[in-house]
Amino acid sequence: MSTLILLLMTCGVFFAAAAPDAEWRKQAEKLEKGGNWREAYELRVKLLRKISDKESGKDLQLALNSQ
Repeated sequence: MSTLILLLMTCGVFFAAAAPDAEWRKQAEKLEKGGNWREAYELRVKLLRKISDKESGKDLQLALNSQ
């Protein structure tokens, strides 16, 4: 039973750690809509430094647009 609990906790941590890209992108979009361009830019740069996926090119374009 304790092995099952440990396995479930490990999976939960893995999925929680895998989600910041989506959350950061939503937050950056919200900042842009609110006119907070500098904060949005900084968050998009953070995305580019930490995450490399199929959305990275879009992150770069949006970061450049935020300047």
